[in-house]
Amino acid sequence: MSDTPPQDEGSITETVDLNRSRPPVVHVDWRPGEVIAGRYQILRKLGSGGMGIVAQADDLFLRKPVAIKALRPDVAADPIHVERFRKEVALAHTVTHPNIARTYDLGEFNGIHYFSMEYLEGTPLNQRLMDQKRLTLREVRELVIPICHALEAAHRAKIIHRDLKPSNLMLVDDPRRVVIMDFGISGVLGAHEHHEQLARDMPALTDWEVTSVGMGTPQYMSPEQWLGEPCGPQSDVYSMGCILFQCLTGRPPFRGNDKTYYFNAHVTEPAPRLRSIDPSLPKRVDAVIARCLEKEPADRYPNCRELSEAIAGRGSLISWLRFGLWAVLLALLLAGLAWGTIDMAEEAIKTEMKPAVVRLAQLVSQQFTPDLLETIRIDSPHGSPAFQRAQETLIPIFLGEAPPDTPLERATFLVYQVFQQVLQDNPGVKWIYILRKLDDSLVEEQGVWWEFVVDGDPLPEDLDHNGILEGEEQGAMPGHRYDSSDVPAMLRCLASGQPDNDDDFLTDAYGYTLSGYAPIGEQTGPGGYILGVDVDNSRLQTFRMVIISLCTLVWLVLLILTRIFEFRAIRKRSEPYYTPAE
Repeated sequence: MSDTPPQDEGSITETVDLNRSRPPVVHVDWRPGEVIAGRYQILRKLGSGGMGIVAQADDLFLRKPVAIKALRPDVAADPIHVERFRKEVALAHTVTHPNIARTYDLGEFNGIHYFSMEYLEGTPLNQRLMDQKRLTLREVRELVIPICHALEAAHRAKIIHRDLKPSNLMLVDDPRRVVIMDFGISGVLGAHEHHEQLARDMPALTDWEVTSVGMGTPQYMSPEQWLGEPCGPQSDVYSMGCILFQCLTGRPPFRGNDKTYYFNAHVTEPAPRLRSIDPSLPKRVDAVIARCLEKEPADRYPNCRELSEAIAGRGSLISWLRFGLWAVLLALLLAGLAWGTIDMAEEAIKTEMKPAVVRLAQLVSQQFTPDLLETIRIDSPHGSPAFQRAQETLIPIFLGEAPPDTPLERATFLVYQVFQQVLQDNPGVKWIYILRKLDDSLVEEQGVWWEFVVDGDPLPEDLDHNGILEGEEQGAMPGHRYDSSDVPAMLRCLASGQPDNDDDFLTDAYGYTLSGYAPIGEQTGPGGYILGVDVDNSRLQTFRMVIISLCTLVWLVLLILTRIFEFRAIRKRSEPYYTPAE
């Protein structure tokens, strides 16, 4: 608290008194060191006004600093003033809230009525506005939301402040940010006082720290208060609108030098818009303040809770758009991180696997000759009944249910045994097979490039038990056709007569694999043979899914935490941390 609160040049910050004449002033002569009522030792004077003084004192009982508000003896001579003074204390005791200054004790000492209240170290809002001119929108939110919560508590107790102004709002350090002071002219909701016409006898233009039994402060009084009509919560909403207007623009909505101007301005003239003074202010905030300053109470926010939610922007389109943009940017960042991680893993695995799979294909291919493989060919036309019967005779051989008798059966069984041993010795190998290149005429006519000679898993099997053999369930019996138009490494291997491998992992009906190929014999065109080995890499597929799932989970968690922190920030601004008095 300061001795003389600051005053804007050309502005009026005094409280309008109901009295038409001012009696001779009799000061309360309390000096530093004096002990009041055997309990309060005066430290210094904090301020004075039309009704008395405010002084800082030490409470010798509670052993803590307090502020003492005293009523001047000449004012106390009027029983009405004394009753209103007591009413201020009663009203202050009615509402308990961390953002409302607490009142401790009411008493009388040597004919001077006083009460003690919480002493606050801080800066009045009007001082902050004098120093800073304007507040940022963030500062306004942090200021007004706890005020609205305090007013909402007062309104629930049927108490209307009616004298909200910057000098009645104290910005204090921890544990509280802003405290409402001075319920000196508060009214009980529903009680109607017949006020005298305010167009009479304006008192001297001074800034009073003590506003007990006053009527209000011209710059911030609602229209209904000027008209002497009953005041509800919307009256305090109007005053809050005036304060918000000043915080954001550096000036109140109306500025004048006499009560007639303020009466006409607040009652009849439309309030200026925020953006007419500062176009950089958000339209949403402009609309919020404009609604607060509506002339008719019914057109304003019905309560301070809705005002606090509106000024906080809770659930606003801009807030959700900002959140959506953050979600998209975060998704792109995590998607890039996931793609980079998977790509590096794939490149590392490919670098390691390619030489190994090619070397394995070479080693296995050296066990076979083109002459042996020619023995396995079925001479009957592909798809003919004789071709089907020849394939059927091989099934018992693969199943181990019959010994091989014919050269076709013996050669096929020999290759099949080698393949089974390779599969057993190399768990990472998923498929191994020998393919024969078809004539170009068949490629053009039927659209297939190869036919199976022997496959490591030739038998049909209904894997999904639906009674239909589909895709790889049909197996790959000798003579089975295979289209490799999407596997250029196979053609490169045969055309060059040199081992080759897939450029990348392939995903097809046979799984997620990386393949290596080695030629068998020297023939490079149609009729030539290659051996292929497919190395299973389902673990990389699993790794990919884990990374994608992990990044998705991180994305969701960060979004949830973002919303939690936003709501906690709003809540923190709305309900500042408060440590109860000891």
